Amino acid sequence: MPRASRQSKTETIELKVAAASLGLSHATRKFLKASDFNNLTVKELQLLVALDSNLYRTSRSLAAAIGTTPGTLTVAIERLARKGYLNRTLDPQDRRIVKNELSPSGKNVIHEYKHFQAAYVQAFTEGLDTKELDAVIAGLDRVLAMLE
Repeated sequence: MPRASRQSKTETIELKVAAASLGLSHATRKFLKASDFNNLTVKELQLLVALDSNLYRTSRSLAAAIGTTPGTLTVAIERLARKGYLNRTLDPQDRRIVKNELSPSGKNVIHEYKHFQAAYVQAFTEGLDTKELDAVIAGLDRVLAMLE
């Protein structure tokens, strides 16, 4: 049986990446709908996850990370604060700076979401040997490097 061409394999990868993206988005919506956090959107959850990571020091970098504009980010942050997932405090040295921190409810969302993710990864990696796990890690590293 002839080996599949590089183009054929690339097309297969494209289809599988699209399917995985849709599948992860669907699974996340399902998680939110079935949880106590069904008043959150996937985009709002992404924002909470990004805030929890402490990787983003500015609104501009945070907005870029979740694929939105700084103005839209401000509206989303205010909405999450109204829903009780964020606490916003003014910097005592510079009142122009607003610090956004997860509230106890926001931390609970992240805690539950991390459990959901861990179960998802466990199911995905079940039965893979260390060589296969290394291949998955290497593939994900390449995808993440391209997204930066």
